[in-house]
Amino acid sequence: MIDFPAFKKKLGDEYVILCKHHPFVKIPPEIPESCKDFAMDVTQHLSIEDLLCAADICVSDYSSLVFEYSLFQKPMIFYAFDYEDYCDWRGFYYDYDDFTPGPIVKDQDSLLDALVHAESRIDRQKLADFREKFMSACDGHATDRIIQWMKDQL
Repeated sequence: MIDFPAFKKKLGDEYVILCKHHPFVKIPPEIPESCKDFAMDVTQHLSIEDLLCAADICVSDYSSLVFEYSLFQKPMIFYAFDYEDYCDWRGFYYDYDDFTPGPIVKDQDSLLDALVHAESRIDRQKLADFREKFMSACDGHATDRIIQWMKDQL
């Protein structure tokens, strides 16, 4: 659901797109030859951990990777072009609109706009609240807490 030539025209001087598909995706979208200097399918070549560290902006749909990405305090955009179908089929643990710490977009024009303005439109407080709610234990002291817990059990 990406018009790679349109994205390259709008973003190609400043960005590259690295696509990593979920393991269940059997037929990933084809990147046209004319866009291979701008968009790359790195599914087989890079780990999600490496991509999360390298990405300036995370575009996701419903993936749990946003929890880890929130630790970087960088913009996230939620591309939910199939929201109605997904909601009917899968459902959510949380209200999607309230849950997401970034804009939800449902079409390519809105996605392009969100990408162009990602830095200026990031809601840092919402992102901080999200990170605190879901990732507060990732503070660099988890091992200390485990060791203390083990000592307390003796």
